[in-house]
Amino acid sequence: MKSDQVEQIIDTILAGTKTPEKVDKKSLVDTLVASKASAIVPPASYQAEVFKAVNEEYEKLILGNQDIDATVKNSQERVNKIIESNQK
Repeated sequence: MKSDQVEQIIDTILAGTKTPEKVDKKSLVDTLVASKASAIVPPASYQAEVFKAVNEEYEKLILGNQDIDATVKNSQERVNKIIESNQK
């Protein structure tokens, strides 16, 4: 996208704000024009399973059922087992 196109978009956005003067428009436009999007990495098929395991261990910590060291250790072990079981 060209600088003037980005500037038009930024102008439109800033027109709807209460304090557009607080935005350094030139720096923002330059950054957006020069930046490149990072590659999108699709999530692992078992990502929800990993989140569930980590959340369960975190709940134990918050509820006082285990300390931080046990939480980290158990989380790592559970996640590693999930990853290993999904490597085929």
